[in-house]
Amino acid sequence: MGPLLLVAAAYYVSGRLGLLLAVPPGYATAVWPPSGFALAGLLHFGYRAWPGVWLGSFGVNMALSGAAADPAAQWTATVIAAVIGLGAAAQAVAGAWLVRRWVGYPTTLAREGEVFRFMLLAGPVSCLVNSTWGVGLLALKGLMPWANVPFNWLTWWVGDTIGVLIFTPLV
Repeated sequence: MGPLLLVAAAYYVSGRLGLLLAVPPGYATAVWPPSGFALAGLLHFGYRAWPGVWLGSFGVNMALSGAAADPAAQWTATVIAAVIGLGAAAQAVAGAWLVRRWVGYPTTLAREGEVFRFMLLAGPVSCLVNSTWGVGLLALKGLMPWANVPFNWLTWWVGDTIGVLIFTPLV
């Protein structure tokens, strides 16, 4: 239970800080530290820590949605936060699997090949998961105009990638 709560707390706190850089409608940001903390958590604690990623992401997205007076709107916001959390957890699991399989873990990232594979697989490749999942969900639910999808997808993907590349090695 301790590792789950630690991962959830790291995700939530860094997510609240990361939202200060978000672009409307507030889900995509140029730097998303939680993606790095999520991957680090799964690498360190194992795949069993994925519910902590989900819980942290759910908390951040619930805080982002605010309190709705209409129960139906609150239910929709809760479901969207839960589903985006699944995408964040899936991304962390994918990243952890790719790193373990192709880079090796634990690793000091001391060899050029390790660094290159980590920078490619943990960042740009695994971060395709939640940017596609989250932006797709928001567009399908009508919370984001389809015309904004490419920019928001790119911003989300870049933010997650930068978060992984900076914060995972630090942690």
